[in-house]
Amino acid sequence: MRPLTVLFGILLGTCVSATFTLAALALIWAVVAHSDPRLATGIPHRPGAIVASFSSTALASLSFIGQLRSRPWRGLAHLATAAAIGVGVLWFSIHG
Repeated sequence: MRPLTVLFGILLGTCVSATFTLAALALIWAVVAHSDPRLATGIPHRPGAIVASFSSTALASLSFIGQLRSRPWRGLAHLATAAAIGVGVLWFSIHG
């Protein structure tokens, strides 16, 4: 494997684990939120975080597949992945 392919594989694994973690936390949050009203204030930001994380995961998988198979569109997929991760970082820095 080429080094860039390995890098995108690591990025894909990180995105998948972050998406799974956010989805699991949202599920736990939804179950527990009724018992403490302070927890209910954080629920509106969770769907946006899950969408941002899922889109980063989808684009990272496209980048990984494009890099693995040396597709001509892989450069665009890499740019889209970088943009999605940048938007996700911006989302988490604003909404914490």
